[in-house]
Amino acid sequence: MIQKRIISEINEINSSPKTQARFINDDFLQWEVKIVGPENSPYKDGIFSLKIIFPITYPFNSPKITFITPIYHPNIDSNGNICLGTLNSHWSPLCTISKSILLIMLILENPDPENPLMPDIAQLFKTNKSMYFELAKELTKTYAI
Repeated sequence: MIQKRIISEINEINSSPKTQARFINDDFLQWEVKIVGPENSPYKDGIFSLKIIFPITYPFNSPKITFITPIYHPNIDSNGNICLGTLNSHWSPLCTISKSILLIMLILENPDPENPLMPDIAQLFKTNKSMYFELAKELTKTYAI
């Protein structure tokens, strides 16, 4: 059952022009997904790699999704961990990887400085949004383009 669901989900992701997924080392429980930074964000034009590791209990337990590409964002730490409830405590079997990626794209467009993994970046976002945008754009140019 798990393999059928995962294959269905990778096909769904690969049907979108803004995402591309592949198995890592032919292991269907580990993916690399590339996403294009949202238009209305400092990540525009960037291509970001994510790593997804599925537990054998998927879809009843959430996969681990992390950024491989460095990114300057208050809700994503330097190890690529993402602060997003659906990926962690609010997961249900009705959630899909496509929906999770959509939520990641939304948080790239609309950071949540009230629930940061990177408090310094969140503070800059709150107090000097233009400087935050410049730093995020610069890091995107360095690592994601």
